[in-house]
Amino acid sequence: PLFQNIREGTLYPVLYRLQEQGYVEITRSEVVDNRNRSYYAITPAGEDYLRRTWREYLEITKIFGDLMKGVRGE
Repeated sequence: PLFQNIREGTLYPVLYRLQEQGYVEITRSEVVDNRNRSYYAITPAGEDYLRRTWREYLEITKIFGDLMKGVRGE
C-alpha cells in the first residue's frame, strides 16, 4: 500500500493543519481497540486546493523537464 510507511508523527500534524485550513473534516469518530479512530473527508475547499496544487505541480515538473532536456542536449 502507498501509505503504509507514514508515521503518526508525520501524518497527524498534516491532517490537523489541513483541518484547520478547512480542507478536510472529520466525518465520524469511534473507539476501536481502546483507541480513538477518526475518519476524514476532503471538503469542497480542499478539492479546490488539490486542483490548484496539482496544476502547479504539473507546470513545475514540465518546466523542470524542459530545462533538463536542454542540459542533456535533447
